[in-house]
Amino acid sequence: MRATSAAAAVCSVLVLVACGTNARQKHAQGPAQQIADTITALEHDLLTRNWSDVCEQVFSTDARAQAGNESCPDFVRQGAAHLRDERIRVTGIVVRNGSATVNVVSTARGQAAVNSVIRMVFENGRYRVSALAQ
Repeated sequence: MRATSAAAAVCSVLVLVACGTNARQKHAQGPAQQIADTITALEHDLLTRNWSDVCEQVFSTDARAQAGNESCPDFVRQGAAHLRDERIRVTGIVVRNGSATVNVVSTARGQAAVNSVIRMVFENGRYRVSALAQ
């Protein structure tokens, strides 16, 4: 049951997270800038449909495992297939002991704005998406 919940959370990240930077992100420093960079990389990969990079560069090891490891790109493709003109506005970042909580408002064409929390972990020298909570 826990694996199913985690997989659903990872899928939700894909549905909600395809992001642009805003002024607040452009002026961030240190860990906050690294987190904003991860969000920007995710946006780019989703917009260019680079599913492999989402799995290999943006997801944490645990998130990638929950998305099926080798089949992760297919999982991401299916989860993000309906997204168009995706955007995210970061409204807050809290960094603690190698992890971060990012409050966001996500939008996509034809969908209502959604308030969410993206959880990130510091892994392999950078912050990576680990889960989404609502």
